[in-house]
Amino acid sequence: MLRAPEHAELAPAQVWARLLDIGVFLCSITTMYRILRAVGEVGDRRQQRTHPAKKKPELLATRPNQVWSWDIAGWIGEIGPGPSYGDVVEGSDVPMGYDSEFTNKNATIMSWNLMHTAKMLKDLGGFPLGGNVAATWRSVTNAADQDPDRT
Repeated sequence: MLRAPEHAELAPAQVWARLLDIGVFLCSITTMYRILRAVGEVGDRRQQRTHPAKKKPELLATRPNQVWSWDIAGWIGEIGPGPSYGDVVEGSDVPMGYDSEFTNKNATIMSWNLMHTAKMLKDLGGFPLGGNVAATWRSVTNAADQDPDRT
């Protein structure tokens, strides 16, 4: 009875109630659960859709200026570590950071620097393809140099 098409997606208590409505009493709800447990059907009885696993995005450049990324996850300053810039905080009318002169000033500077750097890179033809390969990087710079401010 519990596997009948009209009862297949119902909980045992719902099946029991519907059977009582039509005047049929087969067993208690507890006994229905006991029967389902004996045949390994005590879990969710509905048809379940499975979703494919989400693939983590991968950024891979095959030529200059193909991948650009910018991520600012948290803000530290006068407002301290905490919610990200623009997050709405309970009890506040103004999103986080919008009322902080320190944060607004530094966000403006960082945005200007990002846009200026992007324009310079575009004018210069972008990053070379091997820009993130250590061997290529070492061939054009002396990574062993000490920071002049710390010597």
